[in-house]
Amino acid sequence: MSSWWGKFGGAVVGGMLGGPVGAILGAALGHGVDSELGAQEPDGRLQFNCPHCGTAILLPSPGVYSCPSCVKLVTCAQCKNCATYLIAGDK
Repeated sequence: MSSWWGKFGGAVVGGMLGGPVGAILGAALGHGVDSELGAQEPDGRLQFNCPHCGTAILLPSPGVYSCPSCVKLVTCAQCKNCATYLIAGDK
């Protein structure tokens, strides 16, 4: 279950700026934000899209993991200021 805040915020801002079409485009952009920032599952696992191949992956906690599809390293960390989970791909 992924977060819906990015979609909701994007739809509201897009709707204010561009009406119904703007709301749809804003929700689509908000979905991208949700995917990049990640979402916490009800069981505590973190859901992200791999920054290398785009595969959805579930992580048990922040740390460094190998993507099951492309086998590249993925780093998951929690922001100290806002507690948002961030993900980055190692080169």
